[in-house]
Amino acid sequence: MGPAEQPAAPVTAGLLAAHYRLGRHRPPGESRVAVYAADDPAGFGPALQVVTDHGTMLMDSVTVLLHRLGVAYLAIMNPVFEVRRSPSGDLLSVEPPTGAAETVEETWIHVQLSPSVDRNALAEAERLLPGVLADVRQVAADSAAMIATLNELANDVDTNRNGRYDGPDRQDVAALLRWLTDGNFMLLGYQRCPVHDGRVYGDESTSSLGVLRRRKGSRPRLTDDTKLLGWAQTTAASYLRFGAYPYVVAVRENADDAVFEHRFVGLFTVAAMNADVLGIPMISRRVRDALALADQDPSHPGQLLLDVIQTIPRSELFALSAEQLLSIAKAVVDLGSQRRALLFLRADPLGRFVSCLVYLPRDRYTTAVRLQIEDILVREFGGTSLEFTARVTESPWALLHFMVWLAEGRHPVDTSESNRVRVQALLTEAARTWSDRLIGAVATGAIGQLQAEHYAAAFPSPTSKPSHRTTLSTTSPSSKS
Repeated sequence: MGPAEQPAAPVTAGLLAAHYRLGRHRPPGESRVAVYAADDPAGFGPALQVVTDHGTMLMDSVTVLLHRLGVAYLAIMNPVFEVRRSPSGDLLSVEPPTGAAETVEETWIHVQLSPSVDRNALAEAERLLPGVLADVRQVAADSAAMIATLNELANDVDTNRNGRYDGPDRQDVAALLRWLTDGNFMLLGYQRCPVHDGRVYGDESTSSLGVLRRRKGSRPRLTDDTKLLGWAQTTAASYLRFGAYPYVVAVRENADDAVFEHRFVGLFTVAAMNADVLGIPMISRRVRDALALADQDPSHPGQLLLDVIQTIPRSELFALSAEQLLSIAKAVVDLGSQRRALLFLRADPLGRFVSCLVYLPRDRYTTAVRLQIEDILVREFGGTSLEFTARVTESPWALLHFMVWLAEGRHPVDTSESNRVRVQALLTEAARTWSDRLIGAVATGAIGQLQAEHYAAAFPSPTSKPSHRTTLSTTSPSSKS
């Protein structure tokens, strides 16, 4: 429950005194965090207080962290002050903002927690907050440099500077990089990593910005000698603004006798997730190729296929070929009024998750059905956890996108056609209603067609209002997955 829905926490002398004590000493670049129990002698608990540098994404990140950890709160106060401190961080003065020189803007956050707050979740928030706030500060400080680096790389790829960016899709890659900077990708970090034996490495000498300043060690390579651009999704959730799992965009560079990957970590913006597929570089070419392949089949009109492709999550589109796009679109169009589920699978190349696109008849999408589908997918693919988004529009179908996260080191997931069909049948059964089963009994001879239709209409299955609450995002009737 957020601050807009509750009155502000009562400002007491004890609350102010505690916040002042917390802020009396704050070394440069650090954040101070304190938790107060319900039985705190000052009488204002349970509460969480923070003193940190003011910056963009600050409050978004704090609230995202609290929501994802399940820390219930009643109200938030976050005044911004102009502060003067000694070189070691001792507080010299704190005043309302006036634009005075030689001061630093700080945000002093007070979160009034629910009396029923989960203590374990609160302890985890207290542990994570300093690191999250450090990331917020670093991203804000390096934001302009990351944008400039991405734009410079786009130009270098476009001109194939010194022959370092060879590839048949080089101009598409350059156009995509420029598209990312045009309000479609919130940059969180950057590294230029050397490549050795199929892995990239980061150390103190690696050019790094944003959250990747702290990223060391090795990771699997995302490009290869034939692939100029690579994509991957991280396994660690970001608490910066959207609280989603960031994406890594990698571009190969052949420099003399060495190979590098330029790695940009970030999150797609709302604008990107709602963008017309024909306006996204690289994706638009695949979509047009898919529609061209369909031109010879009058039973699948191009506009109808395009409408289906527009529903596919933009993050998935980067991983699908023209042939795969056409196959998905045709299957959804052919679904028509059939009362069954459709399932499409994609295994993460690094073996960290399996992506599941599930199409259901719109009137079969309920919270109970969704929970059954979650249980089936986690069980059948051996997942450890699951995230999902949903898209419910005026079309006959509801689209659910599940990311089933896998245990590290487990065997590859079976995404074969036979297994897909088997799991799809389980999902269809989970979404069936009493009316569906009654009409299905016609085939067995247990009841006549007219009788089944009569009783199915007379005693409709109880349904609940479709749930629009998703793990990572909520979809409006005209927007995204």
